[in-house]
Order: sequence, then C-alpha cells, then structure tokens
Amino acid sequence: MTLPHPKFRSVIHLAASTALVLLAQSGSLVSFGPSSAVAQLATDASQEVQLDELSVVGNGGTANGPPRKVDGYLARESVSATRTDTPLREVPQTVVVVPDSV
Repeated sequence: MTLPHPKFRSVIHLAASTALVLLAQSGSLVSFGPSSAVAQLATDASQEVQLDELSVVGNGGTANGPPRKVDGYLARESVSATRTDTPLREVPQTVVVVPDSV
C-alpha cells in the first residue's frame, strides 16, 4: 500500500471527515471499520444518543520523542512554537503596551 505524500494527507483526511459528516447529516447508515459497530443519527432532534465510554491511555511525549520532565509549572522549552527544540527564551515574542487612556 502506498501512502499519499505528507503534504496531501491533511487534505485527504479533511475530505474523508467531510464525507462522513455529510453521510451522517443525511441520516444514512454509516459503518466505521470492519467491526460490527454501526452509527446512525437520530432522525428526531429530541432523541438522545448514548455513546459508549471511551478511555484514552498514553504516556505523553513530543513530536521528537519521549516526554521530557518539567519541574513545577515552568516549561523551559516547547516543540509546538517552532516545531523544533528551540528554548522558549529564543522564540520571538511580542509585547504590546496599552496606555491608561485606552
């Protein structure tokens, strides 16, 4: 199986998600995966739908590897700001001074 170029994966994911939403809104029966789990939207807006409990388990981590220990509440680095291991002190910041008259 050949995967699409990474540049197009988000577009393909968005298209697939949009197709599922359109199917769900039309009231069509939608099946997810090879299991017997089947989802169908209620046709009446007053009907409640009870979903199964979902548990998410993980040990965290970053895009570049396992989680890094943070002592206390102060993180000294962030991968999300620049997608690199740049220390937060080196990430450009903006300071806006608002005068009292405002």
